[in-house]
Amino acid sequence: MLCSSLATTLRDIPTPALCVEFDMMMHNQVAMERLMASTSLKVRPCIKSHKCPWITETVQLPSNITRGICCATVGEMDSMLRNTRGRDVLLANVIVSNSKIHQVVQLCKEFGPDSGDCTVINTGENSLRVVVCTDSDGACDSFSSIAGKDGVTVGCLIEINVGQLRCGVDTPEEVLTLAKHIDSLPNLKFLGIQGYNGAIQHVRGRAERRELCESVAGVLREAKDLLAQNGFTCEIVSGGGTDSFGFD
Repeated sequence: MLCSSLATTLRDIPTPALCVEFDMMMHNQVAMERLMASTSLKVRPCIKSHKCPWITETVQLPSNITRGICCATVGEMDSMLRNTRGRDVLLANVIVSNSKIHQVVQLCKEFGPDSGDCTVINTGENSLRVVVCTDSDGACDSFSSIAGKDGVTVGCLIEINVGQLRCGVDTPEEVLTLAKHIDSLPNLKFLGIQGYNGAIQHVRGRAERRELCESVAGVLREAKDLLAQNGFTCEIVSGGGTDSFGFD
């Protein structure tokens, strides 16, 4: 829910509700656009903080710095596909259960092209790119099998553990091994790597935060270079957050 001047008082708003200081939100949007204008990079805003299709549709997607959206859950992905024009979606968490994988595949069938190839964006009305994160052979095998039954192909990012100790492979060599495994499977396409350490967002000291961001970048760079040496191109290198993007 987006609260507006239509609400008479705060007490009239049913909770839980998202209350936004709209002018400040737009100020932050403009600040981000100015910063990104000097780079060749794009922003993929994560919608988990607001979960509001209206913000995605009217503020984030129209920006010339935005490339798609980032979702934390399959439910968020479902909502964004049904209620916005967003058709380039990264599911930033690793999913392993067959039920969740099946949900993703069904969304690809519902909103994707007739060809079932959900790895590229084109000008067609049914264009859709779905990118999922993975860190294990088993998850890739399950995705390949389930997607193959419905003739769907999805993109994959290899999740790298860059300090959060929550998920991801630990070394560049493991990244390369998993990339080769993805490349051997039907209905999956290797698109790149992801490294995100959420704890960095809460480090108050600017110098310390910069040092931690540089450490993450070093891990990603090492993996990217090893992949390139073995013939793998990282179309996407994903990471960063609100309090680290300036360094990232």
